[in-house]
Amino acid sequence: MIESKLVLKMILGIESTAHTFGTAVVDEKGRLVCQKREMVKPEMGLIPRDLFEHHYGIADKILKETLAEAEVSEKELTAVAFSQGPGIPNALRVGAVVARTLSLKNNIPCVPVNHCIAHIESAKIQTQAKDFVVAFASGANTQIVLEEDGKYRIVGETLDIGLGNMLDGFGRKLGLGFPAGPKIDEMYFKGKKLVELPYAVKGTDLVFSGLLTSAVEKIGKETKEDWAGDEIERGKPRKKLGLIEVLITECRKNKKFYSR
Repeated sequence: MIESKLVLKMILGIESTAHTFGTAVVDEKGRLVCQKREMVKPEMGLIPRDLFEHHYGIADKILKETLAEAEVSEKELTAVAFSQGPGIPNALRVGAVVARTLSLKNNIPCVPVNHCIAHIESAKIQTQAKDFVVAFASGANTQIVLEEDGKYRIVGETLDIGLGNMLDGFGRKLGLGFPAGPKIDEMYFKGKKLVELPYAVKGTDLVFSGLLTSAVEKIGKETKEDWAGDEIERGKPRKKLGLIEVLITECRKNKKFYSR
């Protein structure tokens, strides 16, 4: 008796919305087979020209490494998907060109994907969540999103600056480099005092620019008793967890309202 081998459909995904160029192979059930990525490390923000040169220079290497580790050839791919936006145009262009080239070369579908929805959908697959509300914070994007009748509805969003960009801007003032979010996260749990910072809620929308200004003004003004004992902590106000609580509160409020 000859045993038949089940061959799953393999899809290549390409991410190039901002500082990272990455590729991943997933199967038809959404399970991750392999992923590779490389991030540009800018000193002062993201410069579009530098992003293009970085992504273009490493795209072929990252692609080959991903396929090799996944043990999949280009011809075995069922489709190729890429981040169409939102993102930085020069960075997005590299991913789009790579995806379209693979599509034409191997005669497979080329699928443009919304960057924000991809974040939500990947979490949905992993958690099997239903009837949910999402606090979506990625780079310049900060939104409160509901799933309603099979579609996503934005019920609240930042009116000025996204949380990711705000934390990176705050991190630059502290000399933390890029990205600052993970380092601020580590600093939070070493601190001894929560510093009050202002933010505004306008209906279901949020305003954070005043919070950033206030946080920057407080750098170096905290007393010695508030230091965490580590040199990197001195005089640097803690704020990240408070921002997460703001988003959770807004999620709960919107979920309660739209569930009526």
